[in-house]
Amino acid sequence: MSTQTNRLGKGLDALIPSVIPNTQLNIEQLPISQITPNPFQPRKEFNETSLKELAHSIKQHGLAQPVIVRKVNSAYELIVGERRLEACKLNHFETIPAIIKNITDQQSCEIALVENIDRENLNIIEIAQSLNRLINDFSYTQETLSSLFSRSRSSIANILRLLKLPTSIHDYIIQGQLSEGHARTLIDFSNDEALCLQLANEIISKKLNVRQAEKLIKSLKTKKKPQSKQLQLFDNYIETLSEKLNTDVQIKHRKNQLTISVSYGRFKDYIDFLDQLCTLEISPFES
Repeated sequence: MSTQTNRLGKGLDALIPSVIPNTQLNIEQLPISQITPNPFQPRKEFNETSLKELAHSIKQHGLAQPVIVRKVNSAYELIVGERRLEACKLNHFETIPAIIKNITDQQSCEIALVENIDRENLNIIEIAQSLNRLINDFSYTQETLSSLFSRSRSSIANILRLLKLPTSIHDYIIQGQLSEGHARTLIDFSNDEALCLQLANEIISKKLNVRQAEKLIKSLKTKKKPQSKQLQLFDNYIETLSEKLNTDVQIKHRKNQLTISVSYGRFKDYIDFLDQLCTLEISPFES
């Protein structure tokens, strides 16, 4: 018998007490027909086999944990426990034990994203998209995510870098044709969708493992015209700045003018960036 573990770490168990404390109290039996899905839940599909196994377990042993809901008008909106709710529906249960909590739309969305990341069998692109939304919508930092999910900061950064790849490559990953390791080998060519697609198809058709894919990419790099030391230096600065500022950075140089572009969606993030820039220390790279 396998036991379910969190995909990344503390995750939802660490977040919920700070957002909706005392979750062990006030359990009520609610009609399942009155509970609507969480509109902020980023994942819409479930593994049918896994769901049937959960339904069988609940039927045999009962529900180990209640779901968490909030009151919306005359109905209840699910916050945590979508798989449990769907499994109970498969068992044709009329009611389900639930905890009713008063939380905001933002908190509901935040919890849904973390729960999404915590799930087993979640593809790496869905994880990356959820992590990215926590950063962009809720001002999480890579350090916070690292602590929340018990992963190194570099691991979080590497997952987020996969979002730079073209959507056609994302589709291959979601379909299980490319692994996370395969996808990472393509990141250096993320600005060239045609080349990325060509390399991905070669990896898939030849059934290359990650090490073989790395050799393929390395051989292609050696054929390309080597970058000047100045361009290599810019690439190093772009990577360092992007990591330090948790956002995409572009550097353009024309004649004696240098332009640094930083992507931010909200005014607060823009101000935070300026504050951070004023105290930023970057050591020069060796040429």
